[in-house]
Amino acid sequence: MREKQTWHEIDGVLRLARRSNRCTVLGPGVRAVLWVQGCPLRCPGCVAPETLPFEGGEAVPVSRLAEEFVALNEIEGLTFSGGEPMAQASALTELVDSVRARRDLSIVCYTGFPLGHLRSMGTRAQQELINRLDILIDGPYLRQRHTNLRWRGSDNQQVHFLSPRYR
Repeated sequence: MREKQTWHEIDGVLRLARRSNRCTVLGPGVRAVLWVQGCPLRCPGCVAPETLPFEGGEAVPVSRLAEEFVALNEIEGLTFSGGEPMAQASALTELVDSVRARRDLSIVCYTGFPLGHLRSMGTRAQQELINRLDILIDGPYLRQRHTNLRWRGSDNQQVHFLSPRYR
């Protein structure tokens, strides 16, 4: 996987393509979902091509997002998708910590990077985010391997249960 652009995070801010306060297909239970803006991977056939450019989207303070998610009583957790969440790992880690200081929400994250790559060659911020996840769904979306498997767009993607919460 070749990075074609680099992302420069802004402390305390997430750049979002869109969000949903209620989703039942991107992880267990009812979840809020953030689609981050920007992806260095550029997988052919990406299911969310509008999220690929690092420009655009909306810059949203992490503190505001945390307040809004804590107030959503009907959700079981948060899901991060994109774009590429690992490109904004610091801000997402800050969000998880801020939310979990007040509510024990589960965290699911999609990434095009293999888990092994993130663990061995990922940045410190990426490893910190992985340490806070309950579920990681890894691997790039491959259009030629499209599937209807639970929580996955293509059959090369793997679901990793990183905490005991859903085992």
